[in-house]
Amino acid sequence: HVCFEVRIEQLRIYASEHNGDCNVPFTYKLNRPLALFVSMMRIRKKRTDKGSPLTEYQVTTLEDCGFQWVNPISSSWNHRFG
Repeated sequence: HVCFEVRIEQLRIYASEHNGDCNVPFTYKLNRPLALFVSMMRIRKKRTDKGSPLTEYQVTTLEDCGFQWVNPISSSWNHRFG
């Protein structure tokens, strides 16, 4: 089990290689665990109001990296077809 800080560092590296973009695609083959981490953070944030264990530290750290809580790809798809 990889700790939160390790995934954050991987996310920062990903963002630096992708013009600040933290939207790791779910199909990202170079680091599949990072893609799953990004997806899980969004799911856990949605559940925060219902008692999900996403801490304020985790939320703040992700946001400081430029993390977007709504996936722009799925948001765009829903806007067009939803």
